[in-house]
Formats: sequence, C-alpha cells, structure tokens
Amino acid sequence: MRGCPGARASMEWSRYLIDFLRSFQRAWLGSILSLTNSPARIVSDHELVSRFLFHRTDFSIEKRRVNPRALMPRSDGKTSVFRILGLRGRRIWQIGDIFVRPHRGKPAPARADLQAGNVSRIGLRLEPGRWPPRHADIAGWPPEKHAKMSLVQRPRSCPVRSPRSLTA
Repeated sequence: MRGCPGARASMEWSRYLIDFLRSFQRAWLGSILSLTNSPARIVSDHELVSRFLFHRTDFSIEKRRVNPRALMPRSDGKTSVFRILGLRGRRIWQIGDIFVRPHRGKPAPARADLQAGNVSRIGLRLEPGRWPPRHADIAGWPPEKHAKMSLVQRPRSCPVRSPRSLTA
C-alpha cells in the first residue's frame, strides 16, 4: 500500500499553510521593521519623543495640554516614551497600537509629544532601549515626589495629539 490519499492531501495542506504563515510573518515583520529604522543610540536634543496617554485625566484635548501626572515615572523611576524621528501620523500611532496597546488592553486616545531637549534642560535624560523598537525611558528622576512634580510641570510646550479629533 502506497499511503493514504487523505494523509497526502493533509501533508500538502500543512505545507501550504506553513508557506502562507512564513510569507505572512515576513510581510508583518517587514512592516514592523519599517517602524524600527532606529534612530542613533544617542537621543539628539532636536528629536521628538511620544508618550502614549491612556487615561482621560492625563490630557485635555480642548486645551491641547498634558496633565503633568501623565509624565510621572513608574515605580522603577523611569517614564516610557517612543522616539518618533522620521515618522508621521499613522506610523506613530502604529507604534502605540503594536507595542503599547497589548499591555494596556485598549488603544491610546492621545499622545504627548516632547522635545528631547526640553527633557535634558530640566536635568533628566533619555535612555534609548533595545526593545520594543524606538523605545526610550526618561530617567534621572529625583526620589522625592514633590521634586518630580516640580520637574514635570516645567516642560509646558508639550502638545497633545489625538487620532480622532486632531491631525497627527
């Protein structure tokens, strides 16, 4: 007996499915890698970084302002941002959708764009990360909460962007 025709068809289907998944993976990774044309390892003062905002209390679309609390560091003393050099509009929002949304369980309704130079001028530093692509942390926060609040209230030129009501 040469083998079961059903088994042969099943193997062909498996090969087809594997080839399809590999093609899909290459296309998907290609899309991701276009987002990952990483800027230099050192963050230039002229670069913009984006902080994705998830809570309505973190921003005001009407005033186009960020609540300073939205920029406060996590318990590890760092604030997560993404470098957006060379990206515009939808490509920036894709970073949030691909790398941040899965952890938050919902899309970011807004983002804050900060000039890297404003971060360094108030005594903090931007530390580029390896993963996710284009990720960086604002670091160098003082340990006292009142000192942190004093720092986040300084960079007033921090516009809010919303994918729904403003052009990004």
